Amino acid sequence: MFNHTIIDSYTDDAGAVYSTSNKFTGQTEAGYDGTIAANATDFLIDIAFPITGMQCVCLWSDTNLTVKTNSSSSPVQTINLLANVPVEWGTGMGTTNPITAAVTSLYVTNGTANPAKFKVRALST
Repeated sequence: MFNHTIIDSYTDDAGAVYSTSNKFTGQTEAGYDGTIAANATDFLIDIAFPITGMQCVCLWSDTNLTVKTNSSSSPVQTINLLANVPVEWGTGMGTTNPITAAVTSLYVTNGTANPAKFKVRALST
């Protein structure tokens, strides 16, 4: 059994408006922690996770990246990941899952002159 949490909060000059911990539990966890080389094109990451039963997902990088799912030439989807702006989703959070089909691999492009830290987490029942 695996547990993941997405923490969402909002503050202003007066203090905290709200803070919510969204907790998810699942049987299957997929993860990647690595570095994408500077100027890398379609760097293959061997990671797979289903869409059916997905509880939550998160993609993060410290550098702008382009992430393609399942194919470098005909991807199911292309995600333009901005530096330090995670793409995250969890069941019941009121947003649309950014992943639209089962993932069999990721192809990542780093168009910058600097290496990029890249992390992926996915949790499924």
